[in-house]
Amino acid sequence: MVDDGGVPRSRRTGSTPAVDDGGVPRSGRTGSTPAVGDGGVPRSGRTGSTPAVDDGGVRSRRSGARPAIDGSWAAEVADRGEPRSRRTGGHPTVDREGRPNSRVSGRRFPAADHPVDDRFHPSGPLPAVEPAGWFAQVRARSGPDGGPAALGRVGLHLGLAALPLLAISAQVFGVMEMRTALAWLIVPAVIVVACLAMFAPHPVDRVLTAGLVWGVVGCVLYDLFRLDTVYVLGWWGDFIPSMGSWVSGGTPGAWDGALVGYLWRYIGDGGGIGITFFVVAAAVGLDRYRRRDVVLAAVAFAVFPVWAGLIGTVALAPRGQQMLFPLTPVTITLSLVGHLIFGIVMGLGFWRSRHVVSGWPWPAVELPWPAQPASRRSSPSSSQVRPVANSASRSWS
Repeated sequence: MVDDGGVPRSRRTGSTPAVDDGGVPRSGRTGSTPAVGDGGVPRSGRTGSTPAVDDGGVRSRRSGARPAIDGSWAAEVADRGEPRSRRTGGHPTVDREGRPNSRVSGRRFPAADHPVDDRFHPSGPLPAVEPAGWFAQVRARSGPDGGPAALGRVGLHLGLAALPLLAISAQVFGVMEMRTALAWLIVPAVIVVACLAMFAPHPVDRVLTAGLVWGVVGCVLYDLFRLDTVYVLGWWGDFIPSMGSWVSGGTPGAWDGALVGYLWRYIGDGGGIGITFFVVAAAVGLDRYRRRDVVLAAVAFAVFPVWAGLIGTVALAPRGQQMLFPLTPVTITLSLVGHLIFGIVMGLGFWRSRHVVSGWPWPAVELPWPAQPASRRSSPSSSQVRPVANSASRSWS
């Protein structure tokens, strides 16, 4: 019943079930050492692993992992005084310098002097440090397409949009002929704008194109009312063919003057005013307002400065009433009604195509009155929401 060394053997198998060579008790069935390890650490009764403790700290009862601490018996504190995760042993709260870590990945947050993503901050969004001055805020909050080149592009379009109306005033006041303005100013600017649109497109072009289209539409609907009062009711005359002859050089009232005059009116005057209004509306964030507010703003823009500028040109120019139309209560009222129609169409057009403002790369300028959110059915999508440039003491929204 004993082996050569005097160790008792099993009565059935002849194995040594009780102890091993070092005197450590073995399992009664397998001959393994289930109770303790070489260092006296208790082992599992089935696997022989060390489930409870190791030589430096507490282990998990199932996996043997080190759940709470490492290297010491101080509960919930690691060897450097840093709390560890109960499941992974990671550092979920702070790092060695006391800076917060992500609760999920243990990744360190950026330092305070670097941009912080509010989505990963444990206490929520951090207050933004606002630059001083409106222009500095615009540069800080501008999108990737809002650099000086984009500002110059918009300025070029605004200048081209204003040239047709200014050329009429210059002709009436005797400063410059419309033919000269067309040849030396308008045509070169059109070529530059066309090349930019074809070979270097920009998101701002969507706003400018929409303004051009709705300006032409508004001018056509305005003329449906005006031509009825001219050729059907006979309340005033049609000065557009005579204005076209200033450009074509033909006989006043001839067909070539009428063709050039109405092209100038629709594309130059109507489209130019539409571009200007859409740029102003995008700059002040009219897309955040209700339809009624947008239409009222467009009507106000059509009355002043557009209609007021026309009446001022006719009244102040020495030959304004002879070259354009006489100022009477009828002509003043009819011209005002026509501009009201134009303003309503412009407002509805901007409201309908306000999604193009999502390509505007600059923050909206805050108006004196707050924006009233539109209804849920007609409100723009979340992709159209843009920041608003406030004063340095206010926040960006």
